[in-house]
Amino acid sequence: MTRSHAGLQLSPGSRVAIVGGGPAGSFAALHLLRFAHQLSLPLTVTVFERKDFRRRGPAGCNKCAGILSSRAVRGLQELGLQIPERLVMARLEGYVLHLAGHAIPIARPEPGRAIISVYRGGGPLRANLAQDVSFDAWLLDEACAAGAEVATANVRKISAGPRMEVQTDAGQEDFDLVFLASGVNAHPPVLEGLAYRPPRTEVMAQDELALEKPLTLTQRTQAQVHVGQQAGLTFGALIPKGDLLNVSLLGHGLSGDPVSDFLQRADCQWLDAAGRRRLCGCRPRIAVAPAQRPFADRFVAVGDAAVTRLYKDGIGSALVTARQAAWTALHAGIAQTAFARHYGPLYRSIAWDNRIGQLLFWPWQGRESWLYRLWEQGWRHVLEAEQALPVHRRYGHLALWSMLTGDDSYARIARRALHPAIIGALLWSPFAGGWSWSGGDTVTG
Repeated sequence: MTRSHAGLQLSPGSRVAIVGGGPAGSFAALHLLRFAHQLSLPLTVTVFERKDFRRRGPAGCNKCAGILSSRAVRGLQELGLQIPERLVMARLEGYVLHLAGHAIPIARPEPGRAIISVYRGGGPLRANLAQDVSFDAWLLDEACAAGAEVATANVRKISAGPRMEVQTDAGQEDFDLVFLASGVNAHPPVLEGLAYRPPRTEVMAQDELALEKPLTLTQRTQAQVHVGQQAGLTFGALIPKGDLLNVSLLGHGLSGDPVSDFLQRADCQWLDAAGRRRLCGCRPRIAVAPAQRPFADRFVAVGDAAVTRLYKDGIGSALVTARQAAWTALHAGIAQTAFARHYGPLYRSIAWDNRIGQLLFWPWQGRESWLYRLWEQGWRHVLEAEQALPVHRRYGHLALWSMLTGDDSYARIARRALHPAIIGALLWSPFAGGWSWSGGDTVTG
């Protein structure tokens, strides 16, 4: 495709700054350099990142559960990248949904829909990990290998003008284009002359658990998902990471010590018997709404600094937003009008899809009411009934798999969830027998 020659353009020798060296920043650098190479257009790409992701604990952590969806894995393969085995903490074959006192398995629907768990940083502070395990450090190294430069400096201020001024602890530099990829858990730089407003966020909770009793092979390949029974909780997950378990809680208004409350649930009591020990807890923020005015002349935000898929697959969203923004910069220009025309539609489509996601997750928020218990029991009835069906007809399983992994749009998930077979089963469930309104988990199926 030929480049547009209208408006602001990158030219040979142009300088691009990327503020933030997490996945969004690394993907932006990789795609910029890839598209520039295709156009025989030499660029200087500088990634500003003050963290050393290889350090353990908060110093290197990017405050994320570290799940790679099949979409993210495919995106890496398109860049010619293969995740080293040393980074793979687990390959998840399925989920176990703890629902209405029962544990219901949700198997991977297709071989190609792989889910991988990784550490974004160097791992938990008090863990005994023998090797470099940071996904973010590896991805940033790949960006460097592709030709990007890394500046270990803290960006304090970005000023718009005929050229973009980036002020760091070390001084000030001018750039032709700035990518904001710093994420919602980083300390944001001051933006001068830009109308950008960051996304609205919610506070989640997570921790890493060490167990005295080793995980079984099945436990190492399945994530446990828990709903209900806790005020403000949308869902909680136990994600295997080698010999450890990651605890991630998402919801609205989680207060106090939600991880401690979560671990006291009846369906988590097996962790006490396994000799659990908390290693490295935090209360990170996640974006639950898009940023406002995420692009301008010579400026574009990507990843969760702009818009990210609600709750799941933030790395996949970082990849697709960085790719589209980089394509726009190289093929259409770096004016606000170019980003509005070629990047804006993706930004708006993710934001609109998230509204559907909010509707899908809303009924699953833990509430003490007869209506919520009826909802839980209805879905239990749907999932149990589907286990006798071929995989391609398990519409409820497919919908929940995609909600939990983030490997499909919420619009397509909603179409599956509204399949007549599911609606019929939900309506019939109040008349079905064999329900238990309380009691411990038993594996169904």
